[in-house]
Amino acid sequence: MLWHQRISALAHVLASLPSIVLAGMLVARLGGLMGSWGMVVLLGVWLLSGVPVLLFFLAVESGRPDVREPEWTPAQASRLVPAWRDVVEAAGVCADDYVVLIDKSKKVSGYARDGWTIGVTSGAVRNLRRPQLSALLAHELGHLFSSHRSSIRIAALWYAAPLYLPALLVSLIVAMPTAVLDSGVLSKLCEFVATVAHLATTAGVLILLLGTRHALVAAALLAAQVLAKQMIRRRNERKADLVAVDLGFGAGLAALLREDGREPCFHPAELPWVERLSRFVFGPLSTHPSTRRRIRTIESRMRARGEPTV
Repeated sequence: MLWHQRISALAHVLASLPSIVLAGMLVARLGGLMGSWGMVVLLGVWLLSGVPVLLFFLAVESGRPDVREPEWTPAQASRLVPAWRDVVEAAGVCADDYVVLIDKSKKVSGYARDGWTIGVTSGAVRNLRRPQLSALLAHELGHLFSSHRSSIRIAALWYAAPLYLPALLVSLIVAMPTAVLDSGVLSKLCEFVATVAHLATTAGVLILLLGTRHALVAAALLAAQVLAKQMIRRRNERKADLVAVDLGFGAGLAALLREDGREPCFHPAELPWVERLSRFVFGPLSTHPSTRRRIRTIESRMRARGEPTV
């Protein structure tokens, strides 16, 4: 699975190039205010600063996990241990090389990070049957097998930070009232205003850096970058699904998606055209393929393996 990780890492770096290049141009412009040597020095500091960041997170990912006893209740352990044992045996990996965490949430979901950490929600442990819970764990293990490590993503964010830092500071200041407001209309309004302020500040930075005409081109490239990264995330989800199928958990994963899948669109049964329109609009912005597409992919792989499908 190492080549999957390398391809994913390369795709993420290529997709991040617009923001990284623009951030470098901004750093050069700021350094130029101090003369030619100032530009060279500031660019050098910016380029070299990412090296220790990357090395630190690579070290975190390559280190062995904390093998302390996880904080599971007896009821959670009785459900999670057999499901995790099924996945470990099917994958042929050592359970001690991974840490499985339980996050308190009513939602049914999971995550993978750091190269060796898998997390599931307490709602998933409580509500899912063993085949479905095993499938969820296998899917998250598939992320660790096939997706790029978080160190690459963090390094790319670090190099792009000069471009987004002014907008981030402005949006945080604007969004401060949400910390004291209830999650009502005013809170949502503050979040909306913060988003608008973030976009406006980014646009202002681009105009100051490139001028109006070239700023429009840069904005189009940044929009394409967002779409490309979401496409990579959807690809990683499909790869993780296929890993779960190849480990023998395809039926459980398909059942899980049928019962708890989330569509990235509105789908009122009485208005099918609304579903098609919203799928067209929101689909490219989603981090996950549609549930229907995921199930079709899973069942296609199961049939190729000679496994029965529903």
